[in-house]
Amino acid sequence: MSKTYDEKKLKDEDYLRGLIEILMRKYSFSKKEAVYYIIMSSYIWPSLIEYPEENLHDDIKTITDNIYEEYIEKKYEMRLKEHERSE
Repeated sequence: MSKTYDEKKLKDEDYLRGLIEILMRKYSFSKKEAVYYIIMSSYIWPSLIEYPEENLHDDIKTITDNIYEEYIEKKYEMRLKEHERSE
């Protein structure tokens, strides 16, 4: 039996809420930071839109750690570029 659109949407929203809550609790981000600076700028955002069922099978804590690490790497790269420009 296939899931209805509403059941699937609710599951996707729960997963997204879980990502936000873990980022807020574990890494002390505000909700705005978690959503706009971490989740929406990470690989998970297009993946959630294009392949939501595949993401729901992944461990949410591992995904949260992965997108946090991706955020830190991007932040480091931006600072490195800024430093190189200032020299």
